[in-house]
Amino acid sequence: MQKSANILLPVAKVLKSFGTDGGVILRYNNQVEDGFNLKEPAFIYFDGLPVPFFILQFQERGNDQVFVKFETIDTQKFAEEIVSQIVYINRKKSRKTKPEEGADSEIPDIIGFTIFEKDNSLVGTISAIYPYPDNLCIGVMLANGRESEVLIPLNEDFIIDVDIKNEKIVLDLPKGILEL
Repeated sequence: MQKSANILLPVAKVLKSFGTDGGVILRYNNQVEDGFNLKEPAFIYFDGLPVPFFILQFQERGNDQVFVKFETIDTQKFAEEIVSQIVYINRKKSRKTKPEEGADSEIPDIIGFTIFEKDNSLVGTISAIYPYPDNLCIGVMLANGRESEVLIPLNEDFIIDVDIKNEKIVLDLPKGILEL
C-alpha cells in the first residue's frame, strides 16, 4: 500500500548572483535524493508563499555548488534580491509498508518532516540525515528567518511525538542547541 503527499523540500541556498543576466550560485544539499528536476519548478518563498521558478540552466560547480539560471530572473538586480533565500523542490513522497530492497531499514525516511519544539513552535524542516557512528543526526533547515541548516542529534530522549501521517516530529530540545 502506498500513500503519496506533495511537500516542499529545502535543497539549496542562494549564495550570490553571478553575471549580469540573473544567474545565481547555489549551495546545494547533494544528500537529497530527489535533486532538481529541470522539467519541474523550484520554489522560493516571497511574503510567506512559495513562488515557482523554472530552471533554464543548471551547471554543477564542485561538490556542493551549482550555477542556476531561473526563467524569470533575468537581471542582476533581481538575482541579488534572492541572495540568501532557500530554494525548495516539490517532492512527491511515497510511504511503503516495506522498506525498499537495499534500503537501510535502520534509518526511517523522514527527510521533509517538519520539526516542532515541545511548545508547538516551528523549528524547521528535515533536509538531511547524517548517520554518524553512535550519533544519528538530522540536518534541519530553520524556519525562523535564519535560513540555515543546523545539526540536531536524534536522541530518543529528545523525541516527544512522531506523527508519520502528518510528517511531524515534536522534540524537547536542550536550551541553546539551535544556536550552535
